[in-house]
Amino acid sequence: MTRKTWMLAAKIALPALPLLAVAGCARAPGGAQNSTGAQLIVSMTVAGRINPAFSYFVLFNTTNSPTTSTGPIPVVASPWGNGFAAGQFTQFVRYDSTQGSAGYGVYSVVPGSNLRSFQFLGSPLQFTPPGDSGSTLQFRIPLSQLAVSGISADQIQNLQINFIATNSTPTDANTSATKLFDALGDARQVGGVNNPITISTAQSHIYQNSDSVTPEPSGDVTEAGNGVFQTTSEPDLDIVNWSVEVRN
Repeated sequence: MTRKTWMLAAKIALPALPLLAVAGCARAPGGAQNSTGAQLIVSMTVAGRINPAFSYFVLFNTTNSPTTSTGPIPVVASPWGNGFAAGQFTQFVRYDSTQGSAGYGVYSVVPGSNLRSFQFLGSPLQFTPPGDSGSTLQFRIPLSQLAVSGISADQIQNLQINFIATNSTPTDANTSATKLFDALGDARQVGGVNNPITISTAQSHIYQNSDSVTPEPSGDVTEAGNGVFQTTSEPDLDIVNWSVEVRN
């Protein structure tokens, strides 16, 4: 499996989008969501528009041993499991029509559930609605929300992250349907679809697609399932850019 890791260096971010403050009851492990301390500002852009009928995920794996962790990867065949991701992940942000008026939901994986049960933590601390024709999702969450058992917020050193866009999240292992998806990596290359990034949270830094050794390509949306694995065209699922800012 190919993983991408960047050394710290000053870079220029994607164009900033206005983030809307969210008042509310979002909860983090061990307490209320915290607007102070280290923060993550995350964005994902597709070639078409953000379609609320589809589902968009940013998945995090909190680990201080990234070289021995698979990280989050897309589900591409039956049995579908949770319908969207496999490998290893501890939290995720989901955007689609099932997430209420905000559109965004933050979740943590229930330990021991085989990635099948999730605890809803609320909406991101701040987020940008994509609008009717917008192509970018952007949100901010506190790093403390990614703490897990054995790794408190101030002990987090690394995060594995993947971006996944899909038109369906099947959970029935017997379904004959296929699904469309895109994730980091190039599905047109053998083994190219399992390509989460690894970032350091030690210092403030902006990680972005253009810094990658293998930037996320366009035109690699894939139809998968029921013996099918082939690229297809769906701009609303075609991830073409992303950024993750660590702000300490």
